[in-house]
Amino acid sequence: MNCLKRMNTAFLVVILTVSVAGAVDWPQFRGPTRDGLSPETGLLKKWPAGGPKELWSVDGLGVGYSSVAVVDGTIYTTGMIGKEGVLFAFDLKGNPKYKV
Repeated sequence: MNCLKRMNTAFLVVILTVSVAGAVDWPQFRGPTRDGLSPETGLLKKWPAGGPKELWSVDGLGVGYSSVAVVDGTIYTTGMIGKEGVLFAFDLKGNPKYKV
């Protein structure tokens, strides 16, 4: 499958997933209402000294800039590996689910 078809397929998967997303998800750039504000309650008002604890990180996403979307317990992000755009999906603990 060529790069354009793979990116179109990945885009379609994300759009279909986002269309059924609930209010607690972060389904698009800058959140549910695209303003960077979370509707969640009980969040920190101020970061602790030294910043928040890093829970996990992932290497090997290629190059480029991307935001993440979180829908139904799956984290989506993209990167360029070689000349191909790749959509990555992870569970909430950072374990890979799939890539296309």
